[in-house]
Amino acid sequence: MSDMSPTSGTAKDLAEIYGLVRERFAPMARFGGPLYAGIYSSHGISGGLYVGELNQWLWVPETTGGLGPEDALLSDEQVASARDLAVTLESLLRSAKLVFELFLEHLDRVQRKPTFTDHIKTYLTNSVALVVDAVALRGRGEVRNLDVSEEPGDRVRLSGRCVVTGKPYYVVVPSSGAIEYFERGRNIAEAFPDLPKPEREFLISGTSPEGWIQLFGGSTGC
Repeated sequence: MSDMSPTSGTAKDLAEIYGLVRERFAPMARFGGPLYAGIYSSHGISGGLYVGELNQWLWVPETTGGLGPEDALLSDEQVASARDLAVTLESLLRSAKLVFELFLEHLDRVQRKPTFTDHIKTYLTNSVALVVDAVALRGRGEVRNLDVSEEPGDRVRLSGRCVVTGKPYYVVVPSSGAIEYFERGRNIAEAFPDLPKPEREFLISGTSPEGWIQLFGGSTGC
């Protein structure tokens, strides 16, 4: 079944169903961040589609050429006209499943600690705590050792030492993107569409732009 083919049914019926799907999954997005619903394409531009915690369809295009901020919010009719309902539901359910799996892993780590109640309160109220766990539990190699700190605008700073130079380096990214990449395994270009490729490489391998130049003598790529 194609990821991009609308399911059969009248346009009005499909839009109504997509509205119900959005309303059902939005509360779960409040728990673990935007839930991935698949790929949405418009005018030759593709990007990740999400259900956000404010009960909206969110589109994160891979490129913003010719698009404005208003294009990031989609209507039920727009989504219904471009998406397959079964594939969309499967993507949302898998995304929600990963959120709760991570929470179970976190619970297993902290439930015997004397600070258990404080841990859970922080986890439920602070999106940075989700990123910390996602990096620690799902990060790869040196990237598991990144330090996470809060930045303004629902963003996080991911800091560590370059595996080549040994020097400190950091990138600042949206919290939702960090959760998507580390926790849910999204492609790094989809999770961080606005992050330059050299900074993406730091999150992939722990290599800073300076370290990459030392190794290869040129610009990095992902």
